[in-house]
Parts: sequence; C-alpha cells; structure tokens
Amino acid sequence: MSKVGLDTNVVVRYLLGDDKKQSAVATRVVDQLCSENNPGYITLAVFFEVCSVLLESKKIQIDRIRFITAIEKLLGYNHLEFENINVIRQALHEMGIVNIDISDILIGFSNMEKGCATTLTFDRKAFKRLEEFTDITAYAR
Repeated sequence: MSKVGLDTNVVVRYLLGDDKKQSAVATRVVDQLCSENNPGYITLAVFFEVCSVLLESKKIQIDRIRFITAIEKLLGYNHLEFENINVIRQALHEMGIVNIDISDILIGFSNMEKGCATTLTFDRKAFKRLEEFTDITAYAR
C-alpha cells in the first residue's frame, strides 16, 4: 500500500491511547500500514487540530511543557510524515519561549515560509509578542 493520510481522531487515539478500543485499532493499523518508506501523512490542518485537542481538552489537562514533549515525540516517529515540518518545529520552539497560542505561531511562520513580509492582524497579543505579525491599524492611518 502507498502512503496514507491520517485524520485528527486517528492521530489523537494513536498518541494518547485514551479510548481503549479506538486506540488499539489506531495503533495496530498505523504501525502495520505506516513505515519509513510509506509514512502516514499528517497535514498542517490535522496537526493544528491535534494541538487544539491536547491543549483545550478538560479531560487531558496538559501543560505547555508536557504538550511540547508529546509533540516532539510524535515528530520523531520515522513512520509519520508532516506537512511543513520545519514550520512545526519553529512553532514548537517559539511556543517554549513566548506565551502565545500555537495557532498564531503556525500562521505567522507559515506565511513567512511562503515569502510574506509580515502577517497583518488585529490580535494585539500576536503583534506585540511575535515579530512575524504587524498591527493592521498601522496601515489605516
């Protein structure tokens, strides 16, 4: 079989093992179908959703350090491939330094990678803490 894409719920079950039945299926199938030569593919959208589940779940309650550690472990699996892995790695690094949402960091770094000079925003927290963002109102004067 060739490369397969993985949906958010599969990645979460695989990573957390939080649902006995689904986690067992996810682990068995991902480990059987995905290899270094035919990795399971995780899009940036799926990665973002996984981050949201981990950070916003009342059931999981994970702090930033444990979150970063879990994601770094996931990125280290040879049988998984990530869209824009360099952006993801930069975002994780930045997340360990700056107290800002992973979504904002991913947006800023993704735009920079595609050649954008900046990312215009109304989000004061983003433009004050990340150099990749600019206050859009500065252009409205």
